[in-house]
Amino acid sequence: MIEGPSSGDDAAQEAGAPVLAAAQIALGLGLRGSGDREIAKRASELLVKQSQMLDLQMEDMHEQRQLQISHLRLRRWISWFSLGLRGLTVLVGVGLVATFGLLLWQASNARGVVIAPFSAPPDLVARGLSGEVLANRLLDELAALQSQTDSARAANTFRSALDDEIKVEIPQTGVSLGELLQVLRKWLGHETRISGDVVKGPAGLTVTSRVNGSPAVTVTGDEAALGDLIRTAAAAVYAQAQPYRYGVYLARNGRTDEASDVLDTLSRRGPPTERAWAYIGLGSLAADPQERLTLLRRGLALNPRLAPGWTALAEEEGNLGHDEAALAALRKAGDLLALRGAGGTSPVAAAQGRLRVEAAQAEAVGDFARASRAWSDAALQAGNRAISAEAGAREAIDLAFNHDLAELDDAKRWDLADPTAYGPLLRAKAEIARATVTDDWAGTVTALEAIERTAQGRGPDAYSPSIWATQVHPWRAYALARSGRLAEARALAAATPGDCYPCLRARGLVEAAGGDRRAAQVWLDRAISSAPSLPFAYVERARLALLSGDPRQATTLAKRAREVAPRWADAAAVSAEAHQRLGRCADARRDFATATALAPNWRPRPRATGACAEASPPGR
Repeated sequence: MIEGPSSGDDAAQEAGAPVLAAAQIALGLGLRGSGDREIAKRASELLVKQSQMLDLQMEDMHEQRQLQISHLRLRRWISWFSLGLRGLTVLVGVGLVATFGLLLWQASNARGVVIAPFSAPPDLVARGLSGEVLANRLLDELAALQSQTDSARAANTFRSALDDEIKVEIPQTGVSLGELLQVLRKWLGHETRISGDVVKGPAGLTVTSRVNGSPAVTVTGDEAALGDLIRTAAAAVYAQAQPYRYGVYLARNGRTDEASDVLDTLSRRGPPTERAWAYIGLGSLAADPQERLTLLRRGLALNPRLAPGWTALAEEEGNLGHDEAALAALRKAGDLLALRGAGGTSPVAAAQGRLRVEAAQAEAVGDFARASRAWSDAALQAGNRAISAEAGAREAIDLAFNHDLAELDDAKRWDLADPTAYGPLLRAKAEIARATVTDDWAGTVTALEAIERTAQGRGPDAYSPSIWATQVHPWRAYALARSGRLAEARALAAATPGDCYPCLRARGLVEAAGGDRRAAQVWLDRAISSAPSLPFAYVERARLALLSGDPRQATTLAKRAREVAPRWADAAAVSAEAHQRLGRCADARRDFATATALAPNWRPRPRATGACAEASPPGR
């Protein structure tokens, strides 16, 4: 039996079925009647035709197969294109939603100051002084005031309302993109909008400025004094739009009473966020140290996320000798400065603030190498020469405390010419650093007295008795004791505040120098209790224990000092000495090596002696 090709084409198979049947019958007849040549011939011809027909069917099936493959490929490309088109539509939709969301976010976070074109009389417009020109002049004056305001607070930006006039229209709405932005900012934002007008009258020109939510301010003068009128209007706008920064501007320009009035009004009538800043500003202007602390704490109670408030509080606490509280405030400030927005600090002030806070924290725990590096970076980044010089002097002092005296002479000669009086205070600290590290107090008393007289000669704005009482007098008292003037030393130390960490330490050291170890122990223990997170009183108490012949207690105290100050060379050195007294040579050599590593320029280098020195490594 002859079978057709299994192509799956049912129509072709049905068309060829009768022919196949006829061929089979003819073949069968030919075989049965083989004598009949005519039948055999016809059967042969039929078989040939059948073969030809099969060839044609196969060719047709092949062509149809190619057509089907092409059709399937086309359908696949159409499917892919349709899928891509749908995906593109989704992406465009997501993009539009994201763009609109971004516009909403930007609008809700808009906090600048927008100045609309002023209304101007025709004759001024004819002379080129259109409303846009007048608004831009006001903008220039505001920018000048902004640049003269030295504040750590991030400033609002002033801009012209014309900046919003983007003329791209949203299809089928007749609304431009700029108009949409303005609507969203007005609806969701916190921008301060300023408008105004210039009117010509018998008395000359009257310039009126309006800050939304505040009374209009009007100034009148001759037409020739238009620049002065706009300058006066700009100051009024600045006072209304950014009252805290305006107060700082007044204070920086010697108008302290006006600054106090502005900030006091803001602290009582402003919103909570502005009231917090106002208290911080008032704290910087207050003359009494305790009042400064009270005002700063009040501001931080309203807004505890203001990094400048914490740095100011740390400085005031440190000036009063409240070193534990100062360290806590420094840590809080450091945490806020590390956040996005830097706790309300401007980018420039934040960069400088991070370095200064890092240096102060390192100083508090005896890591003078890290502190000196931070001060060095701060000096390089400083925005003016005075700040750079101050940071350089502090770097030299910290190097000295880390037993590297090479740069201290420059710091001792350094003197700040402006009335902040940091120069004399840092010169005094430089003398103290040298004497503390070298234990050479000869001449220190005379030097400190001379420096203080220089500071006093600069007047009350340049000399703060409360700061000198906590930062200099304790160490002048110790210098007097080491010079044999014990009665003077005790009198000066007794006059220092009783809640002052350096003062308590100095009183203990004065008594130790006078031979009263029991009284010295009492004062140093009080110092430890007042600032348990600081290492200095622990080390001084440990040295007192060694003098008293109690190396075990010295070991305990030195261990605590090293726990709070693992990077302070002196803590490692006193620990090594205590171990050596107890015969723990391996521990002594280890701690002496640590001290040397932390203070590589310490001369002479601290090292094991006596029996412990015999097992020291060669060259040590």
